[in-house]
Amino acid sequence: MTASDPDLEQVQLVDPQDRPIGRAEKLDAHRRALLHRAFSVFVFDPAGRLMLQRRADTKYHSGGLWTNTCCGHPRPDRPLVAEATRRLREEMGFECPLTPVGSLQYRLPVPGDLIEHELDHLLCGRFRGEPVPDPAEASAWRWLAWPVKLLVVVAPFYRDIADMLIAGAEAEIAATGATHEIAEVPGALEIPTAIGIAERMSNFDGYVALGCVIRGETTHYETVCNDSSRGLMLLGLQGLCIGNGILTVETREQAEARAD
Repeated sequence: MTASDPDLEQVQLVDPQDRPIGRAEKLDAHRRALLHRAFSVFVFDPAGRLMLQRRADTKYHSGGLWTNTCCGHPRPDRPLVAEATRRLREEMGFECPLTPVGSLQYRLPVPGDLIEHELDHLLCGRFRGEPVPDPAEASAWRWLAWPVKLLVVVAPFYRDIADMLIAGAEAEIAATGATHEIAEVPGALEIPTAIGIAERMSNFDGYVALGCVIRGETTHYETVCNDSSRGLMLLGLQGLCIGNGILTVETREQAEARAD
């Protein structure tokens, strides 16, 4: 923005339904808490990480704050997506296709005796590369990776072996920075059902199946091994991310060696 062009320093005033009702100078709108149109841009990389920026210390409010990729105010009577794209280029030095995904209204006091009273349009985009921020707008940037949330479904029929499997899984999960919850079911046959229910009713990013099946004197061993494996495979074909850690062994000694 430049002080020589008054239109660039004005914001679009709107009613709660986002209908234009006038325009105002940007700082005056923030001093008087006038509802105005704004946008917030969220850019992700192919791995799903969100690009953050650190607002320059010299910004008129909230200098030094880590925030989303880009935000700003569309100039009055200008197209929203084009204005957001322009501001992304000015602040972060790149462009990418942006898609509106929703809007919200909020009122929030900010430093400098100002009040943000905005009808904020949210836009998302994807970008592979590194930005080149304008130091007057953003002093730093980084990618934010969302922590993966896993459900560990365990059949503790052999409790000591199950505990060893859980300890190993938890160590690997912690090493990746993911979070997890544990659910127990009676046996390996119930693991695919539990995962299917969790997928419908919760928001886990992936699943770990743990248990141990040791051959006995009947054909039940083959039934449990085959049906639990088939159930997990069918869930995987539906798009679920599942790690199958169910041991299928001939003896307890084999189970202990593989669980350790």
